[in-house]
Amino acid sequence: EMINILKFIASIVESNWKIKILAFWLLSALPGKLLFYFQHNITKRSSKQISQIDKDWIFILTKLKDSFKSDEINLIEFGAGRNLAQNIFLSLNLKNLKQTVIDVSPMMNPNMTFQAYIEICNHLNIKPLNNLKNINDLLSFLRISYLAPADISSFIPEKKYDICVSKDTIEHIPKKSLDKIFLNLRNILVSDGILISCVDYTDHYSHTNRNLSNLNFLRYNTFQWFFLNPPNHYQNRIRHSELLRMLEKANFSLSQYEIESQETIDIEISKHFSLFETKDLLISRSRILSINKGHL
Repeated sequence: EMINILKFIASIVESNWKIKILAFWLLSALPGKLLFYFQHNITKRSSKQISQIDKDWIFILTKLKDSFKSDEINLIEFGAGRNLAQNIFLSLNLKNLKQTVIDVSPMMNPNMTFQAYIEICNHLNIKPLNNLKNINDLLSFLRISYLAPADISSFIPEKKYDICVSKDTIEHIPKKSLDKIFLNLRNILVSDGILISCVDYTDHYSHTNRNLSNLNFLRYNTFQWFFLNPPNHYQNRIRHSELLRMLEKANFSLSQYEIESQETIDIEISKHFSLFETKDLLISRSRILSINKGHL
């Protein structure tokens, strides 16, 4: 009965983004496991099935195949999330790939990771192994090392990596911290190593509220946004041009990128974003490949 009551409350919260923000602020004062419990058991936001192969995964896989012909490829990812789905997809497609996955907190859920493995195997027409007894067996089979808690901005690797990947992570990190991360990635990656950044530039509250503009969070000035931006659902509102400048400042050279854009600006933009070009504000997603040019 209590679960049903919580689900009813959650449905109200999900339908109103400002109530949802208030809920995040309240949960930010409580242990992080409580937020995960609500997402996994009540709202089901953390346990959705993998209905198709993600475009970002295909972009990364294609660049890996195009860029590396060696017997072994060493990849590091930061911010992989709950189920390591992207890492599973890449490992199943590239037998010479070894991955290190780090997160600022231990977010990986073993049950969700096993479920993702089974679902991705089905999409790839691969028979899942039935002799994997626990999460360590699965990660070992997939050549994935999971390290958490670990901070990519201060991470010191035992060896340098050929490629670093992040997906739907950069938009959740304060910009000052991003500067530190990009600077440290110069040391983590080999010279001419690859950085692939897949970034969502939309207001994440619009993902669950269809009546909300994808650009809704650009309505607000910095002061207003502070109160609308709880730390456990942080969004830095970075725009595509800003990210490219940050990468260039850290001595990464832009190789190529893909962008997705919406057609029109459907809200009144805050003066805080008045210096950005319209086409920049309209970009909703990017997949950026940049090259590590080493120390300045």
